[in-house]
Amino acid sequence: MTSARARAKERTREDLLRSALELFAEQGIEGPSLDAVCERAGRTRGAFYVHFTDREALVVAVAERILRGYVTALVDAATVADTLDRFSELLVRAATVEEATFEDLGTRHFRLVLEASARFPAARERFVAILAEAVGLLAARVEAEQGQGSMRAGEARGMAEVLVAVLIGLLAFQEGGPERVERVRAALAGLLRG
Repeated sequence: MTSARARAKERTREDLLRSALELFAEQGIEGPSLDAVCERAGRTRGAFYVHFTDREALVVAVAERILRGYVTALVDAATVADTLDRFSELLVRAATVEEATFEDLGTRHFRLVLEASARFPAARERFVAILAEAVGLLAARVEAEQGQGSMRAGEARGMAEVLVAVLIGLLAFQEGGPERVERVRAALAGLLRG
């Protein structure tokens, strides 16, 4: 059972992450001071240091959290077609919903993940590791669907790498709106099915 103290600690961490994401989106990862992050979160600098050793650790945690949301969208679906649908819905919702969840905000500001990866080696390492994890999980799904005859034959890992690369590309270049997302989703589905 989770104690009230553990829940409060987790809530503090979430508040700091959300505050940082919002400020980074407004000012870039180097813009806001740690005091500004703490103030927006309604937390003290001491509370910050309970959860993060420094600014880099905070930036890496925000980037990782955003990226984990994408990986969840990629790998939690039952089939590759469901993966494409779910990811497309995430992108469209993020572009249109006013009250955004943490993951929605991250989708709107994927550039922060790229900026963090360019600036901090630890963020780049997490980015590569998380994407490799997604590729591995999708490759297993592709293989299973190939075995059932519901997906085009081919090297499963390579197909998974292409799928992840295209979806991450959609995050990086979000112009074009829901029509573009649907067009790419349909094209990918057609290529994978043969």
